[in-house]
Amino acid sequence: MDEAMIRCKSKFAVIKQRMPAKPVRMGIKNFCLCDAEFGYCYAFEFFMGKGSLAAEDELTVTSALVKRLVLQLPTSGYVVAMDNYFSAPSLFAKLSRDYLLNCVGTCRGNRIPKEIGKIQERHLDRGEIVTVSVSNPDKTPMTLSAWRDNGLVKILSTFHRHAEAVVKINR
Repeated sequence: MDEAMIRCKSKFAVIKQRMPAKPVRMGIKNFCLCDAEFGYCYAFEFFMGKGSLAAEDELTVTSALVKRLVLQLPTSGYVVAMDNYFSAPSLFAKLSRDYLLNCVGTCRGNRIPKEIGKIQERHLDRGEIVTVSVSNPDKTPMTLSAWRDNGLVKILSTFHRHAEAVVKINR
């Protein structure tokens, strides 16, 4: 699951977006659900502006978008990988519980459950890895792994099941 830009220089494209930090700075933004091995695009949705996206149930706008695209997969049992723009514990729990889909993704610090905030408080040396197994309030098992590279990188997963462990890797 990721976002992509389709290069477009037309003056008449109403849905054209400008993102100066991306390799394609001007174009049509869309959200894609692709196969990791072959790159086949299963589903996509164009970004038509902020008003075109809507939240559902207890999900945020981006989580509802991921759910809509993932439900177009042919069967259940997939592992959906995404970056920190889409990752949220509530989305991971819903997809795992209701649709039998596992999720893996980098996670922003403000989205991780409060009971595992100790990873943020703990100082990790470069190359040190911490893995914590947790449950959401609805008892969906998740694993949060964090390691220090140039910054603190956090990965949230419903696919990987680990007990709490601390591993130090010398580079």
